Amino acid sequence: PDTKYYVRAYVTTKYGIHYGDVETATTSSVSVSTSYFYSSDISATTLKCSGNISNIDSSFVESYGFCYSTTNETPTKDDAFTETKESASKFSETLKGLTPDTKYYVRAYVTTKYGIHYGDVETATTKCIVTTVNDSYHNTITRIYARGYIDDAYVSAVESYGFCYSKTNNEPVKNDLFTETSGVEQTFSEYIINLEPDTKYYIRAYVIIDGTIFYGNTLETTTESFTTSVSVKSATSV
Repeated sequence: PDTKYYVRAYVTTKYGIHYGDVETATTSSVSVSTSYFYSSDISATTLKCSGNISNIDSSFVESYGFCYSTTNETPTKDDAFTETKESASKFSETLKGLTPDTKYYVRAYVTTKYGIHYGDVETATTKCIVTTVNDSYHNTITRIYARGYIDDAYVSAVESYGFCYSKTNNEPVKNDLFTETSGVEQTFSEYIINLEPDTKYYIRAYVIIDGTIFYGNTLETTTESFTTSVSVKSATSV
């Protein structure tokens, strides 16, 4: 593949061998493509990957799969990878055991007797196991209303959940202030109380699964300030 060749015709007669003019041609590269990720391909800990091989006979294919990394923007087999030893022009694989809410660089590869051929890099960010939702219009001067949403695949595994919050830490954890609720509900909410008026707070939902804490996205919200308003509905004299 991807090699320049010099070619000329010849004919053998009783007078000897006779050669034609030399022509050149370069063989095509082995083509490997990595498919784009759709939302349905992505969960909190898995990625469904698809790839395609062309410009080479399947009998030359030794193995193929996907390389992936959270740090290397052009992952190779020196990074994490999956491998399948069957030959097919189209193939797919589900990467498992990934980290929630993390960006991954992924590309398909194929191994032939000529070497390893890589496809283009595609990126995908795994979903949060839990998402933080804030309805700021429910806030008061000392109270914030927060909601959390747990991914379908993990609801039954959740042991407890709640919200972490802080005035200073923009990625609050349970070492900061927190609320905790036991039980299993896909959507949960909590009034965070005894707060300071006119103060910005960082809030994020969390869940505990098998003793491990998983955090959602962080939201910023501000408690209301002390305000006084007077409205005259009607009057005959002032």
